[in-house]
Amino acid sequence: DQRDDLHAGRLPTARRQGLTVQDACNHFLHAKKARVDSGELAESSWRDYRGTAKRVANFLGRNPLVEDLRGDDFDRLRERFRRTMGLLGLRNQITQTRMIFNYALKAGLIEKPVKFGANFSRPSAKSIRKQRKPGMFEADEIRLMLDQAGPVLTAMILLGVNCGFGPADIGRLPMSAVDLRNG
Repeated sequence: DQRDDLHAGRLPTARRQGLTVQDACNHFLHAKKARVDSGELAESSWRDYRGTAKRVANFLGRNPLVEDLRGDDFDRLRERFRRTMGLLGLRNQITQTRMIFNYALKAGLIEKPVKFGANFSRPSAKSIRKQRKPGMFEADEIRLMLDQAGPVLTAMILLGVNCGFGPADIGRLPMSAVDLRNG
């Protein structure tokens, strides 16, 4: 019973009744799964939420009560996220972690909002833009891709390079826009 508290650097508390981290994650995931089933949420979003919930429960421990979590718990969680992903991933993990605990409050599972602390904030949009690498390919890189690509991927690469088409543009391209007979 005390293992999770000790590993998290907290003084062990006597087991009380309340919402555990695992319970909060499970309630959140069940609610989001219902939205997937009704068509309101994409399955890929649910998988992202599930991954975040698993990371949160593994790091904070499954048994600590949500009301016992403190800012320093979330500071260490943020640092763990930061070490394992870029700024965009960090932003997404922090947002989704907050969603889990805010859901618990809105659903009436806890009485008071979770205190995330001053440091459990998302990285700024400016810092994310600065970290992003430009999406430019040099001519020799494009030639190498064309040498390795099959006919379908070759067409996609050429449409991207010559027309500025992205994957969505290519996916929406109607057959009437293409003259396959005359090339």
